[in-house]
Amino acid sequence: MPDSENIKSKAGFGAQLWIVEESFFEEWNQPTPPRISVLDTAKKNETLHVIMLLINPGKTTDATTDVTADLKVTAPDGSVYGEFKDVPVLQGPNDSPLNSIQLSENNMAFMIEDSDLLGLYTVEAVVKDRIKGVHLPLKIEFTAED
Repeated sequence: MPDSENIKSKAGFGAQLWIVEESFFEEWNQPTPPRISVLDTAKKNETLHVIMLLINPGKTTDATTDVTADLKVTAPDGSVYGEFKDVPVLQGPNDSPLNSIQLSENNMAFMIEDSDLLGLYTVEAVVKDRIKGVHLPLKIEFTAED
């Protein structure tokens, strides 16, 4: 898959940033691959989830991964809506085979509330594979509507 704003890879490690609804998690836990219904709009007072999908994280000799992310959500007026540093993404023992897609262990859920601005929100993530020494900057946007 070619690189884009929300999909990047380097040194064999890849990360994708998506905005999905709750039903994604039910599909993820099924034996068949899930369809990703990507959200590009969000209605007020409805929960949305920012997820990361990863492939081929670096592993130590004892098959341990160490992937974190810095996340920032920017509101339509340019103000920071939310910011989180060094969020654990894939950490600890990991016996997933090569080229298997993995869901981040922490995902950000939030909702646009009545007092929040309508318009274009930007979600940025810097996904950091500390074992491979790779940082992947990702970005995705959505529009908040009534």
